[in-house]
Amino acid sequence: RERHFFGLSAIEVLIVEVAVFMVACAFIIADRAELTLETVIIYILVGAVSVVLHDFAHRYVMTKHGHEADIQFWSLGTILMFVTAWLYGNAFAQPYRNLTDEEAGPEPTKRESGLEMIAGPCVSIVLMFLFLFMMQFGGVFATAGGIGFTINLITAVYSMIPISTMDGLAIWRWNRVIFLVLFVPLIAFYFITYVL
Repeated sequence: RERHFFGLSAIEVLIVEVAVFMVACAFIIADRAELTLETVIIYILVGAVSVVLHDFAHRYVMTKHGHEADIQFWSLGTILMFVTAWLYGNAFAQPYRNLTDEEAGPEPTKRESGLEMIAGPCVSIVLMFLFLFMMQFGGVFATAGGIGFTINLITAVYSMIPISTMDGLAIWRWNRVIFLVLFVPLIAFYFITYVL
């Protein structure tokens, strides 16, 4: 596909736009948030920043390694996201996947693949702390900060899970020490925040 929009094809832009809206809806359901125009706009804007920056971090590193990437809608992830939001109060999945197009170029090495996959969770971790910092300003900033903190913490934890559909498996295969240094404190922070 021709990539006219910031390195994305028209179908990928559509997938990202729909994904942003779905992530916002899932987190509104998870948080049992009041449906006001202000709340919906905040969820959409914060979801857009979180989803787009996480995804572009992956794509940036993939492009630097000379690999093509493709954003695809992920129906199972969409179902899981809404089910976990509704049942457990955490939207624990995502409606799309960013895949390396292995037919378009050389197959990535374990190191390249690990670096490509670690970029997204690292951006989510940085965003998580930035949104947490925003909470001290009160008002709309506190609301946006709380929403952004939640979205990015869950996105980082979810993407670091070491299974085949997540970023964590490539990181685990590349460097187990780096994986553990990121994942163990992140999952502990998640449990402290949401379980205790």
